[in-house]
Amino acid sequence: MSSILRPLITWRAAVAQHSGLPPTVRHVALTLALHMNEAGESCFPSHNTLVEETGLSRSSVKRSIQVLTDAGWLQASQRVTDSGRQTSNDYA
Repeated sequence: MSSILRPLITWRAAVAQHSGLPPTVRHVALTLALHMNEAGESCFPSHNTLVEETGLSRSSVKRSIQVLTDAGWLQASQRVTDSGRQTSNDYA
């Protein structure tokens, strides 16, 4: 296995097996991981995409992302265009 893949696989395994996070929050985290590159770096699916892919409500997705960021499992920042308009969130 490539050493590039290890950070993402290790993170996913830790979230799934050792995080103590509620199932809904783990589901959102693992769905976000599907959008990350092999090194577990930046991804930026919209809330609508996460709602569609998880089958959860928008409020559950947003709440889960907040739990993940508060617990240090995820970093979230706003992506902004050159004109200053927010386009999406960036997750790592």
